[in-house]
Amino acid sequence: MSVISNLYGDDFMKIIVNHDHLIPDETWQRFYKVRAVIENENGEFILSHEAGKHIFPGGSKENGETDLEAIKREIQEETGIEFADEDFHKVLELETLYKNVYNYRTSSFSPRYTKTIYYYVKCNRKINASNMNLTDEEISQNFKIAFVSKERLIQLLSEDHSNAINGSIFDEENKIIVDNIIKKELKFDKEDKMKR
Repeated sequence: MSVISNLYGDDFMKIIVNHDHLIPDETWQRFYKVRAVIENENGEFILSHEAGKHIFPGGSKENGETDLEAIKREIQEETGIEFADEDFHKVLELETLYKNVYNYRTSSFSPRYTKTIYYYVKCNRKINASNMNLTDEEISQNFKIAFVSKERLIQLLSEDHSNAINGSIFDEENKIIVDNIIKKELKFDKEDKMKR
């Protein structure tokens, strides 16, 4: 039986994916990530493609970084766009627990716990390739990034990426984002509280 819990706080959603009722211990891989759903005034969204899969821009937090510091750094590195703290609206905390995930560091399979914070940003800026700072790994994986229409975004995120390493995990996460963020029109009040 699958367990997908969807909890709503005052300011954001929290979703927990734990199909096998797992309890992590010290042997697990642990990842803390941040990603952004960035929409422009034309209703287009930024989407990246690397290592055979489509994902939203973002990545892992570095030691000592806050979530906001990490997302600002990641977005600048991958899009060349610099945003202020107040541009980011936290919309989702996604926790996933999987029992058999490929570990790039050890070239083996092991259980993984990942917590990903998703932010929503509305902007009128363009991707600035001259201000991007991609890692060697992103470059070697043929990293691409672009604004795409909402329809194209949903189509790309609905594709089967199971041939990519850990692709089925990204497919499940993409479906959660499409269903809970993209297909809903997010609005915020004066106190930055998400309206539903």
